[in-house]
Amino acid sequence: MLLVSLRFLEDLKMKVDRDKCISCGACSSVCPSDAIEVPSRGVRVLGVCTNCRLCIKACPMGAMEIE
Repeated sequence: MLLVSLRFLEDLKMKVDRDKCISCGACSSVCPSDAIEVPSRGVRVLGVCTNCRLCIKACPMGAMEIE
């Protein structure tokens, strides 16, 4: 049962709602795996994301989601 649950977590991906994102960098500053880049406009989530969800809590605009 636990193995199945862990595999499900591996399939989850962070998603950025670009309409809500203001490129403030709050998500990037709390990311323990440095998986978030903030270019001049928007946010990019890299493949090293561990799905810790700290960025979701840090985003003042609610632009980070997990799918």
